[in-house]
Amino acid sequence: MIKLKNIIKPNKKPINESVPKFVVPDDVSYYDRDWGEAFKQLGKGYPNIDYGPRESDMYDWNSRANYQAATKEYSAHMKKVAAKLNAAISPIDSVWKVWHKILKKHRKNDKSY
Repeated sequence: MIKLKNIIKPNKKPINESVPKFVVPDDVSYYDRDWGEAFKQLGKGYPNIDYGPRESDMYDWNSRANYQAATKEYSAHMKKVAAKLNAAISPIDSVWKVWHKILKKHRKNDKSY
């Protein structure tokens, strides 16, 4: 006789719904491909990122003051997150300058520039 647990085998594959990671590719030409995809996934939000409140969360409160306190606390937290993200992303603004400086230095060494 076949047991039910043998028929219904659990799916042992992990579900990958985490925030995308930025890894350094082997080839420098892959930054656009790999990091571009990570930024796209971050921009899509859910299921990788759940930014929290939905429109439906604003209804059915017994006291509107409790909802306003919740949004105020959440906004304070998100201000901290935004400050960290802005600090981390600011070097990306000038990464092209670094690449051109390095490229120019090594081209000069190579005498092909």
